[in-house]
Formats: sequence, structure tokens, C-alpha cells
Amino acid sequence: MNDTGRGQAENLRQELVRRQVNFTAALSSPLDRALETARILLAGSDIQAQVELALAELDLGHYEGRYESAVKVSMGAGYDRWRDSMMQVPAPGGESIDDVAARLTPLVEWLRSSKEVILLVGHQYVNMALKAKLSGCFSTECLKAYKQANDEIDVWSLDPPGLISRLAVGEPG
Repeated sequence: MNDTGRGQAENLRQELVRRQVNFTAALSSPLDRALETARILLAGSDIQAQVELALAELDLGHYEGRYESAVKVSMGAGYDRWRDSMMQVPAPGGESIDDVAARLTPLVEWLRSSKEVILLVGHQYVNMALKAKLSGCFSTECLKAYKQANDEIDVWSLDPPGLISRLAVGEPG
């Protein structure tokens, strides 16, 4: 994570404090940038994020570790269609949004039975898959609505499942 990301996380933490949001549990992707985000968001609380493997980033298969610009060149005209599919079409050798939602199923079942106020720190497509799984809506329109910027947190209800609010703080400084 870079300084911009750290600043965005700190601004979100301050907004959560301002709104008096008190988490009783936190789960994070095992990736370093997600764990660092969780630590920043939870600073000053007694809660520590537990690693949840299901929140790991979507597997981009053969495109993993490549610059997006190189993938775009190799795919040509099909690149925009692939990106616009909101990962309903997986990268070669990678996961689709449905694959991610399937791996999130045990987590979703636990969330539905939990009475906790839970912070989940994942990644863009994983967060989209989680919201799609919770809501039962996997249409391209729903997936696009579930997409978040790096400076945003979505607050969700589980009963009924749906967006309560989106906290956005903008660029730091």
C-alpha cells in the first residue's frame, strides 16, 4: 500500500469514529495491503482483524502479475468487453465472480447468523461478489453498483440484505 492508500484508510477511520461505528469483529484478506488497511481502520480499538482466506483477491489466472496495459494489448478489442463483464467471464485460468461467490458461501452463512458488527477488508471484486451473494443479484448492473473506490466503505444490513450507506472520504490531504 502507498501513502495515498494509507491516507484514505486513515480518513475512513476518522469518519467511522465521527459516526461512532464500533466494530465487534473484523476479518481481512490475507494480503498485506488489506491487513494494513484493517490495522489502520481499527487503530484505537481493542479489535484485531482475523485473516479470512475467502476474502483473498480474485485470481486473475494467466493475467496475474501482469500490468493491465500489457493485458489490454494482448487482448485487443476483447479487453473492454472482458472488463465490462465485471468478471462474470473469468481470465484464462482464473476465477469468475461466481467462483469467488462460491468460495465466500461459508463466510456468508456465518455472517447471516452473526449478531456482530463486522468490518470486512477484502478487494474490489471480492467485495462485489460478497454483496452479490448476500443480495442474490449477479446482474452486470448490480455488480457495477457494488463496485467501490479505494476511499469507500459500504455499510450493509443483512436482514434484509442491502446497502445502508456508502462512506467516501476522497483523496487525503
